[in-house]
Amino acid sequence: MENEQVITAASSPTEGDQCQTPKQARHKRVAILQGAEGGKSPALQVPASPLLKMLGYGSGVGVFVLERSPKTSGELRSPWAIKKVQKLRNTSKQLFSDRIEFEADILKTLIHPNIIGYRGFSKVDGKPVLAMEKAPRSLGDIIVERMEDLSIVGGGDGDGDDNDCFVDPFPPQQIHKVALDIAKAMEYLHKEAKIIHGDIKSANVLIFDNFAVAKLCDFGVSRRINNDGEVDEGYAGTDMWMPMEAVLRKNGDNKWPITSKSDIYPFALTIYEMISLKPPHLPTVEDSFLDDMQTDADDSFFDNLLTKSLGKRPVLPDIEFDDSYNLILALFYCCTEEDPNLRPDSTDVVKLLASDTA
Repeated sequence: MENEQVITAASSPTEGDQCQTPKQARHKRVAILQGAEGGKSPALQVPASPLLKMLGYGSGVGVFVLERSPKTSGELRSPWAIKKVQKLRNTSKQLFSDRIEFEADILKTLIHPNIIGYRGFSKVDGKPVLAMEKAPRSLGDIIVERMEDLSIVGGGDGDGDDNDCFVDPFPPQQIHKVALDIAKAMEYLHKEAKIIHGDIKSANVLIFDNFAVAKLCDFGVSRRINNDGEVDEGYAGTDMWMPMEAVLRKNGDNKWPITSKSDIYPFALTIYEMISLKPPHLPTVEDSFLDDMQTDADDSFFDNLLTKSLGKRPVLPDIEFDDSYNLILALFYCCTEEDPNLRPDSTDVVKLLASDTA
């Protein structure tokens, strides 16, 4: 067959079992054909990005839906999520291409019900394409929708002032479920796979079936844990979720090493997002910025305030929490210690959450 390229694809779960990441990494070769006419081949076609429905995007990459053709028996196949590099300058494009290839190498070794399933990897026209299990929505998207709905109900205009909506945290049962699922994923990564995720945040948590299952995704900046329990390579996570040891290292201070506990802090800030409905540190910085509006404050002033907040424990919303939030709040506090040695490890977090029926 002409113009044939090959993708190594992991076996998919059955169609009625979409929340289950495959338990065995059985790989088969599935052809990707471009410009081929029909036929009985089990081929997949990856159209150009403008013809694909976008699921989401991140730094330098886009995630699209790939609708797969039915099996020869007529049985429908579940859609896949396809990650591709966006149109960028050549230097940036190579960086993100390498990152997708690195992520594929990591993801194809991971088999856990709370980690997004690997489906395959190929290069189409020399550009990397990573195929993954498709999820309905990210936790980040759900948080934004909740905030927008509250703004509508409260009659706010979304500009962050006192006339905007009140804060209405997610129910403790949903926070507990997400926290437990992601803690289980972290424990697997830290204890078995020997890697840190490196960029835990709501945008990298995928939600299935109305919070029945939460899965961790996006392993493009994951790092290997060495025999001493430390990470040799630099930490490349998102600034606002960055733990203090990473913030210090970014400024040349190696007070604490990067370890598996460097995932615990952003994990807690993901819980914070479900409580405050905003990115970490932003509410406090916004308040300080507004307090100083009578001065010559500008964008650089705002950026400096934000920088000074990084790695610290963000201030929770000033609302009344009932007793059902006690465990969630206790977990948030112990996981946001600036000193990583004072944070629990992922096994401790799983035990704490699993012991509570929430």
